[in-house]
Amino acid sequence: MDRRSVIVTGAAALVLPRLPRAMAPVEIVLVHGAWVGGWYWQPVEARLNARGIATHAPDLPATDAAIGVDALADRLARVIKAAGGPVVLAAHSAGVRIATAAWDRTRATVRSVVMIEGPLPIASPPKVIPADTQTLEYLVVNAPGIVDAGLWPAPAALRNRYGDRIRPQSLASLTGAVVLINGALPPEPARYAVSMSDSPLAGLARNAQGIAGWTHLTLPGTHDVANSAPDALTDLLEAVAEGAGQR
Repeated sequence: MDRRSVIVTGAAALVLPRLPRAMAPVEIVLVHGAWVGGWYWQPVEARLNARGIATHAPDLPATDAAIGVDALADRLARVIKAAGGPVVLAAHSAGVRIATAAWDRTRATVRSVVMIEGPLPIASPPKVIPADTQTLEYLVVNAPGIVDAGLWPAPAALRNRYGDRIRPQSLASLTGAVVLINGALPPEPARYAVSMSDSPLAGLARNAQGIAGWTHLTLPGTHDVANSAPDALTDLLEAVAEGAGQR
């Protein structure tokens, strides 16, 4: 009888068979959201590394207005390919756009995707994540200077929390459409959409509910997942990595 590992995540539970680790261990690539950098994942990386799981948290700055989704996805794809083996691709918030485009470029390497409170690739291909025209229209009316500059300064709350590590982010990378260049995404790998229990953006992940191939989970914490729920997220990623290693 197979032993099973269960991760209780508030409103949902993830159940995966618990088997010996694969001969080629699955590594985890962590994609940060807007205004922060690869350093954002340090609390989660430390926990995963302590459990013997290799991680990569590339820095993907977009402080030039000309930098869009495709340029960042190309950088991320190089990191994924350099991992040298199968990976779990985990992305947070605005990083989901970048991760989706990179996944399209590295299909043979990505075994599972974990997308935390970001716009999901669930629209009809090839434009699986549409441009965020609603945000752009809001900025045109309420903050035209941001639109003119093509750069969005970080919110004050982030600056107060993280200090001078925070940086502006290009509008193109935050709102650009994700257009697949290699056809529709395959039914594999496994896909997990994660909501946080105390976040106004939880509904983004709930959009996956009822869609074939997607599992929706809820973790306890805020949108600032790496700092509000590092243990719960680490448990989830470890279980997903183990499941990915069995395929």
